[in-house]
Amino acid sequence: MMFPGRRLHRYTYSDYVALEQQSTTKHEFLDGEIYAMAGGSEEHSELAAEILRILGNAVENRPCRVHTSDLRIYVEFVG
Repeated sequence: MMFPGRRLHRYTYSDYVALEQQSTTKHEFLDGEIYAMAGGSEEHSELAAEILRILGNAVENRPCRVHTSDLRIYVEFVG
């Protein structure tokens, strides 16, 4: 019997990395769970491109970099 909200499996970060290396879609890893990330709309894509352009111009000649949402990052849990 399945219960709503009950976890059936806790994945490791290594499980997530292995999945991402084989997958054509993006996923998010959070607290032992792996979630598929939804694709964006055309409007969302245009807005993201405009924000990226504005931010890129704002940090020109500064020690900063701007990245798209395609960059995978790892945020370590802190207490």
